[in-house]
Amino acid sequence: MYEAGVNLRRRLSAEGYDLISLQDVPMYHSFMRAYTTQTVFVDVKQTGSYILLVGGDNDTQDLDITLQGIGSDSTRASTGFIKFNVYRPGRFFYDIKMLGCRTKNCGVFAVLLKSD
Repeated sequence: MYEAGVNLRRRLSAEGYDLISLQDVPMYHSFMRAYTTQTVFVDVKQTGSYILLVGGDNDTQDLDITLQGIGSDSTRASTGFIKFNVYRPGRFFYDIKMLGCRTKNCGVFAVLLKSD
């Protein structure tokens, strides 16, 4: 699981952001098999700009994320990144699709960050 967090931080940095702390940040972590999908629900309490970031461990060959009704990242990578605006707080859900894993299970770590 540690590798998934490291890969997530690298992707965030590549997108031009710096993660100082995960205190009070909605996060999700799990292990997933190849060709499975996990749906994650998150309550967003404030309007503003947000980043949904998902990272797989070093055995992850490809994962995709879809934030229902908002957008997706289906690039062939072990991370996914969606920047979006929330105009009305509420419950959101996103799907993590594990499309390629070199082992029986791959670690996945996801965070929802407020960016403004």
